Amino acid sequence: MTDGGNREPPRGFLSRLSRISSSGRFIPEIDGLRFVAIAGVVLHHVACFIIQKTGTTPHDPLYNFVGQGFFGVDLFFVISGFILALPFAESHLDGTSRGSLGRYYGRRLTRLEPPYAINLLVLFLWLILRGHHTAAELWRHLVASLFYVHAPVFHRGSVINPAAWSLEIEVQFYLLAPLLCQVFRVRNIAARRALLVTVMLLFSAGNWYIAEKPLFVSQSLPGYLHYFLLGILLADWYLVEGARGFTKSLLWDAIGLVAWAALGLGLIKAGTPRTALLPAILIAYMAAFRGRIANAIFSFPLLTTIGGMCYTIYLYHNLFIDEVGLWSWSLYRPQLPFWGNFLVQLAVMGLPILLGCTILFALIERPCMRPRWWKR
Repeated sequence: MTDGGNREPPRGFLSRLSRISSSGRFIPEIDGLRFVAIAGVVLHHVACFIIQKTGTTPHDPLYNFVGQGFFGVDLFFVISGFILALPFAESHLDGTSRGSLGRYYGRRLTRLEPPYAINLLVLFLWLILRGHHTAAELWRHLVASLFYVHAPVFHRGSVINPAAWSLEIEVQFYLLAPLLCQVFRVRNIAARRALLVTVMLLFSAGNWYIAEKPLFVSQSLPGYLHYFLLGILLADWYLVEGARGFTKSLLWDAIGLVAWAALGLGLIKAGTPRTALLPAILIAYMAAFRGRIANAIFSFPLLTTIGGMCYTIYLYHNLFIDEVGLWSWSLYRPQLPFWGNFLVQLAVMGLPILLGCTILFALIERPCMRPRWWKR
């Protein structure tokens, strides 16, 4: 069984910044979807920066849109479910062995931990040098964040890097992914997918209808498991249908456009059950592979290269927003509507975020992508 066809990563200058896969698999559409997710998160936090400075929540159409960018984290969870499920799905569906659990966990450890630990140490020192906290106040938060237990220990997001709350959930999924992917032992495709959909909907509906969710739900894997399961379902479709090769069409472009629009409107409209958004995510992601125009967009080398750097951007973008914001805020004009000030701040912050994170990616994260990098 094939995986829908492997493509080569970008050539030329962009090849020096493209992500490195230990399996040799390059799926440009996934990095294009990563770009959408990380763009949403960055837009959201630029908007949060303005709100924090002004102390007011604007009634502005653009804010209604970018204010939902936090959902980019949920989109990342779907991608994580897809990526981690692929090798296990291939192994079970083909009846072959594609690596041990030790190699799987070792890869997660050597690929993700060094960039994460360096990020926490950088932010730890930055908070001290900026005078926001003392080392005595921060060291316990540093240790808890390093071991991905800040939420259960302190009942709040990481003080060192607030974005780390989602990484704690990611790690919980990494630990359970081999067990969850046992679903691919179910040989009947319809039964396997029905099982995934049933569990996914149960977790999604349960999280939506529980008004006051306890900490172990709201800041841990049970609160977001349905997104990871959606990624596993997408991996099932990608491997089975992709084995025959994807036929791209304008019809899928139209379907994908409707799905993205439905997802955006569902997020903007308060009270939309998250369960109702799952089909839109699935169809939008499928259209990235099947749509003629959508596939060209999500496979565009510049977008896939930036999307491939999403982990570094996610770890450091708030630092750049805070630092650049020290002088970019002088450009704020109270007489302008929110959208005007937002676009100014985004224009000023966007380039430093991209350039700074590109350098950090090339120096820190990308070398850790190489298999057995520590022996080089």
